[in-house]
Amino acid sequence: MWRYTTYKAWKQPLLACSKFRHFSSSPPVAVAGRLERNDTQPTRPFWKLKDTEKIQVRLGEMRHVKWGFIFYRCTYSDDSSWQRFMDIVRHRAELDVHETGGSDINSSLEISSCEDRSEFEGATIDQIREHFENWVCDSSRSILQEQGPDANPYPTAQYTYPIHVDAEAMYSVVESAPQPPARDKDGVGYVNLINSYWRPQETSSQCEEGFHEQDGNDDVGYMRR
Repeated sequence: MWRYTTYKAWKQPLLACSKFRHFSSSPPVAVAGRLERNDTQPTRPFWKLKDTEKIQVRLGEMRHVKWGFIFYRCTYSDDSSWQRFMDIVRHRAELDVHETGGSDINSSLEISSCEDRSEFEGATIDQIREHFENWVCDSSRSILQEQGPDANPYPTAQYTYPIHVDAEAMYSVVESAPQPPARDKDGVGYVNLINSYWRPQETSSQCEEGFHEQDGNDDVGYMRR
């Protein structure tokens, strides 16, 4: 289910965003912790590193103390299935980190959710992208303060790729996919990983590689993952 998303810092705007827009919902609710700074970096070339080592390198480069994922709940008909979904997400993420030798970053993993039925029920991918972008810009000062006094203002993947979860995605994880402790080796369970910097007028060559339609060559700004 999990592949760790890297990014190219030069393509990202600063977290210290000048745009100002209001939104009504609460900020994401964190459900995991943070890590004290660790400047120990692997000595091998970046392309030879494990995914967890790449995350460690990025955290060091950005001077950030936590990393993770932000999930938008866009289905509200089944609270127990949503709780099960989040439990599976945490389990698989932590297991993947542990199995790839990422004990140094496990305590800094933060799984967060945005839940507001009045605002997000049935929300489209475009609506979630807009809300997320506004939240990052409006909250940029507090985000940087939380990451630490030396934090680089360029955003990490946590503040670049929000995750949209509709009913179909939720049930793919809690019903269709093998359930823990079994592994979902065939990738039956999925979520919608959104590129928050995508714009409709952009061509495929201008956007991050990999964000493509399932059955075509057009970049649509998100992918099932």
